[in-house]
Amino acid sequence: MASEDRTAPFESAAPSVGTPRCSVLIVDDEPVIGQVLAMHLRSRGFETTEVQSAAGALAVARKFTLGVFDIDLGDGNGVDVAEALLQRRLVLDAVFYSGTLDDEVRSRASKLGTFVSKTIGIQAVVRTVEARAGRRASGVHVAVDALDVSDG
Repeated sequence: MASEDRTAPFESAAPSVGTPRCSVLIVDDEPVIGQVLAMHLRSRGFETTEVQSAAGALAVARKFTLGVFDIDLGDGNGVDVAEALLQRRLVLDAVFYSGTLDDEVRSRASKLGTFVSKTIGIQAVVRTVEARAGRRASGVHVAVDALDVSDG
């Protein structure tokens, strides 16, 4: 699938997490999912950038508060991409939103961030992003990782 990068400008709605410049990189090779997630996050005051490939994500040249990563990308693995961006400090936190059933991959993703199964819906990932962004903004360590946001 061809990579199309889409950057949505910051919208003026006040974010529920109190961080008006909280930026989210969305990496998903399914354009509709990335667009719907971006729409929900922008409506809550987040700035979003969407990329549809591992290569597109690895080419970003700016910092993001956090990234939302699909794991099974057409040209790579979202866990590998997240790990690289976290190491380069281009993404400060990670949320994985995937339908993968591979327990080893899910475990690896959970060590880097929070895993949310696509089977439980987009609102779960939106709530997880809000919670993790709020934690980063306040410096308070909320037990977001303990939230039951997976289906198994």
